[in-house]
Amino acid sequence: MQPPPQRRTAGSLRCGAAQVLLPVLVLLVPTSQAQVAQPSAEAASMQHWIVRTGDHRARPFVIVDKREARLWIYDARGQLVESTAVLLGSARGDASVPGIGQRPLGQIRADERTTPAGRFWLEPGRNLAGEDILWLDYGAAVSLHRVRPGGPQDRRLPRLMTRSAADNRISYGCINVPIAVYNRSLHAAFSSGGGYAYVLPEVQSLRQAFPFVQPLAARAAAARTQGGVGGAQPRSARAGRVLPMAPLPLLLPPVAPLALPLVPPVPPVPAPPVD
Repeated sequence: MQPPPQRRTAGSLRCGAAQVLLPVLVLLVPTSQAQVAQPSAEAASMQHWIVRTGDHRARPFVIVDKREARLWIYDARGQLVESTAVLLGSARGDASVPGIGQRPLGQIRADERTTPAGRFWLEPGRNLAGEDILWLDYGAAVSLHRVRPGGPQDRRLPRLMTRSAADNRISYGCINVPIAVYNRSLHAAFSSGGGYAYVLPEVQSLRQAFPFVQPLAARAAAARTQGGVGGAQPRSARAGRVLPMAPLPLLLPPVAPLALPLVPPVPPVPAPPVD
């Protein structure tokens, strides 16, 4: 069951208001063919689980490793399309402060500028200036969008080009992506029907960030137990869907119930944003 496409056009105090994207930005951000870097261990394990369980429901998805400040883009089959460095919230943390989406920038403390962790429906929409973005958490005013220049002191483009992840923490919570990557891979894959975003935690455990955590190995064991006594074959085996062992010893979440609301209710329209 696919969530209905729902384009939202609204402002967001943290991430929505577009600043003027100077043409020189496009020249400064690499515009060559897609670059693919191998995922981190946790990102690779998450991708394995997503594909094995079908959690992405045949939609494209991204995985963000906040510790590495990197994003990996996958198509609907779970094949890696492109990877890139990203800019994230300047504060460490895996949750958004309640009501932060309706607060002006001047009232957001430095320690509240976090990028939330968890699984999100990545929903196409537009900000007040008409720029297309992907909403990560509409209520918290967090989106994934093209990198913006910010102030001269922000040095956002140079931060994207360094090898270190330590200097990629600069936004109020939004995920900033190089313009070329957004135009080439994200816009093409997500602008029509959306997809999923899996943001790995940096402070919380995987179980805390993904409350329905269970390892693939435990799922297979549970299926065998359900098969009963006398050598009866598990239901999952009879259906030809025995789940293999995860390649990495990480706890990862099982498929959430289909009744899970995949698109959050529309909150009151916040005031115009900047980030």
